[in-house]
Amino acid sequence: MLKVLRKQKNMKVILWAICVIIIVTFVFFGISSGPRRNSSQPKYAGTLFGKKVAFDDFVKSYRACRQQAVLLYGKDLPKIIDMLNLEEQAWQRLILLKEVKKRKIRVADKEVVERILLIFGQNGKVDEEWYKIVLERLFNTTPRAFEEDTRQSLQIGKLVEVISAGITLSGEELLNKYKDENEKVKASYVLIEPAIFMGAVTADEEEIKGFFQKNKELFKTRPRVNVEYIAVTTQLTQGNVEVSETEIESYYQSNKESFKIKPEDENIEGGENNENAKEVTYKPLKEVEAEIKNTLLHKKAKDLAQDIADEIERDITGGAGFKETAQKHSVEIKETGFFSGVESIPEIGWNYQFLTTAFELEKEEISNLVELPTGYCLIRFKEKKDSYIPSYEEVKEDAKKAYIAEQALLLAEESAKERWGEIEETVKAGKGFKEAAAALSLKIEETDFFGRNDYIKGIGKSPDFTQSAFTLKTGEISNIIRVAKGYCILTPQELKPIDEEQYQKDKEEFQEKTLQAKKMEVYQIWFEDLLQKANITNNL
Repeated sequence: MLKVLRKQKNMKVILWAICVIIIVTFVFFGISSGPRRNSSQPKYAGTLFGKKVAFDDFVKSYRACRQQAVLLYGKDLPKIIDMLNLEEQAWQRLILLKEVKKRKIRVADKEVVERILLIFGQNGKVDEEWYKIVLERLFNTTPRAFEEDTRQSLQIGKLVEVISAGITLSGEELLNKYKDENEKVKASYVLIEPAIFMGAVTADEEEIKGFFQKNKELFKTRPRVNVEYIAVTTQLTQGNVEVSETEIESYYQSNKESFKIKPEDENIEGGENNENAKEVTYKPLKEVEAEIKNTLLHKKAKDLAQDIADEIERDITGGAGFKETAQKHSVEIKETGFFSGVESIPEIGWNYQFLTTAFELEKEEISNLVELPTGYCLIRFKEKKDSYIPSYEEVKEDAKKAYIAEQALLLAEESAKERWGEIEETVKAGKGFKEAAAALSLKIEETDFFGRNDYIKGIGKSPDFTQSAFTLKTGEISNIIRVAKGYCILTPQELKPIDEEQYQKDKEEFQEKTLQAKKMEVYQIWFEDLLQKANITNNL
């Protein structure tokens, strides 16, 4: 986001617009500026390195983390705020600032000014009145506090540079990394699947009970919740909206780039500046009229749904009952039935905001508006089932299936070991892998070329399969390898090396990327050690 702002000549207008959008969004979604201490809580937030951390110091750290999140994510912050864990970031910032102090890392006033200019400057200056208003309304802070937070962030940046200083890449290391990312291999394999042994397993009642007793955690249920909700969707409102020809024309003109027809010569070297390139053309309005109309109808229907949902929310906030409000607005109260956090909800689907909101509600609590792809809803908590380990009788059939699956897997492993021994002997006698496998009536499969981090068709993601395919020489046989579908034995067919000419073209950019990754890895290891030493205790 900052990169975009730095390029804009009308930066002041843009930042002000963003400020307004984010403030409104934060009020609507209830994004707080940080934790608040109540009288029942300790006067300190917790401890770091065995020393108390004042509550005010923690709030300042939290505020700084929130400021960075606002600058990074802008109006999208409410959508991801729960995933950022600003509280954890605030503790980590305090840890790093203690290390900054210990190492006496300094940041000059000039550096702070330069950073402020990058964010808020225009033509090398900052409009002080506007700057104060933005800080007050967007960040709920003062220039002095914001500048101190900025100084500390710059100090942390310098600390990261100090920790990763001196890290280099040798030519051999760089080449090996490039090979890791760009070499491809093809392999032949045989797969021994547990499914073919299912019928050979006898499921004795006592053995199944014993299996259940040893593996109770496998049958532990997830927490489940049942909620009621009022949804106002485009399905309810689409009959009450219309789109005029003027609106369609206006949309077409405002979004003309999205209807651009890609010239056939656009890929000619030199791009659009090439004298042989064709003129830019656009799809005619008549061709895209229906598409535009549907887009505008959906938007209008969703906006109307939000207006109605807002009115419903105001009624409920004002004290009206959930049922009475639904009747007043002629909308239905629906019930989800019990669902867990990983299930698709009937008529809703898998919706992260709906799921998280439903599980956060307390008894009889009603949520704020929750956005859906086709509208908005309010959710009311009904009942919850905590996670528990069921009795054997409750999961008897599931336990039987799990027991049979485990025994079939063991039989598959035993068979794979026997087949491996027979294939190995045949190969040692001078025959090839395919011939050896065919003699045992085993079906031979072949992969496409794949890289070290690729999904392998027929196998899936398997580090052990991949490592064997890249490590063994052509003609050598792997040990048995556990994969998602069972056990397999492989032999590499062909290694596709890197393109040396392409490597030279990519080298500079790849070296920079790889070096940064190595530095970050060194820093991460250092920080994990520091985190352990800090031994955070959290009173919040």
